[in-house]
Amino acid sequence: MPRTESLTDIPESDLQQLVGDFESEGATVTKKKQPDGNWTVEAQFP
Repeated sequence: MPRTESLTDIPESDLQQLVGDFESEGATVTKKKQPDGNWTVEAQFP
């Protein structure tokens, strides 16, 4: 059964590292910029 993790308030400086970590674990990652300039990241694992 697929699992989804959602993280909010991720600063721009941490975004690529976080996305890379999730992708290295096989997740499909989506990211959305928040109005305050931070990011929401969702990782869906198979």
